[in-house]
Amino acid sequence: MVPYGYPIYWFLTCVGCTVHTIQLALGDGFDVTEVSNLISKAKTLNSYVSGKDKYRESLHELQAEINLQHQVNPLSSDTRTRWSSTYNLLKNLFLLCNAIVKLANNLKQNVNRQERQDRTKLSDLLLSIDEWNSIDELAKLLYLFAQATGYIGGSQYPTLGMMIPTLINSHII
Repeated sequence: MVPYGYPIYWFLTCVGCTVHTIQLALGDGFDVTEVSNLISKAKTLNSYVSGKDKYRESLHELQAEINLQHQVNPLSSDTRTRWSSTYNLLKNLFLLCNAIVKLANNLKQNVNRQERQDRTKLSDLLLSIDEWNSIDELAKLLYLFAQATGYIGGSQYPTLGMMIPTLINSHII
């Protein structure tokens, strides 16, 4: 029996959009100090390397020299409201790790004053091995969310019946 003054559906619980809920949860995760600091350092390095045409060109050449299977564009912009942009930035930056380190080493050999200053700046921005490993682990974790989001968001009508198995299969729960 429905209490007086309540609509017939008063007892139903609202289940929010799963993809939006994942976005909010990951946003909270990105606010953890260690994660936030790592992402900030990754963004700074990405911005510095991608902000100069000569570095972008050098990275493409170095990727070919290193024989990376996929050409990766370091130009990933990060949008606070889109966790997937952070995932793409981290994934691409990790794939460029060897090329970025090689770029820094190549700058050491240059005698040009500006190049030496750039080398110093880039060396200061380079991540430690532990930070590179953390970026790899974080990207792997975010990949699971990307899979789940792609599956759930790919349907016109995501349902709770789709969400729970997807989350369980992706080891998110």
